[in-house]
Amino acid sequence: MSHPVPVTEPRRVIADRALARAAAAFRRECRGRRTHPTTVRVGTLGGAHLQIPHDPDLDGPMCTDLLEMALEGLDLTVTDCWMTRPGELAPGDADFAWCTSARTAYGRFDHRLTRFLVITRTGWFDLLA
Repeated sequence: MSHPVPVTEPRRVIADRALARAAAAFRRECRGRRTHPTTVRVGTLGGAHLQIPHDPDLDGPMCTDLLEMALEGLDLTVTDCWMTRPGELAPGDADFAWCTSARTAYGRFDHRLTRFLVITRTGWFDLLA
């Protein structure tokens, strides 16, 4: 006996596949490198996106302004925001700072950031989950 698939399931599967593609692309970028820069990315997960290099000297409002400029003109209902970085698979200060800036930037366009993914070589997590 088969059970009907919930209507939300195909969308979640598509999102999970996009996340898997983004994580695989990041691992390919890391091949042969000992280290790589922390980068915030805005756009289509696993597809076309803009990159904002992390600079520890930037303050929160400047990060928010950079994200706002990156988001301008994009369809925020299908736009993701995520960070790729080296290190352990645990939240860090830069993760929280960029997530806060992303929430503020999305809010300036009257949209709610539903997830902020952090992708490392070893895995990923959603900082808003």
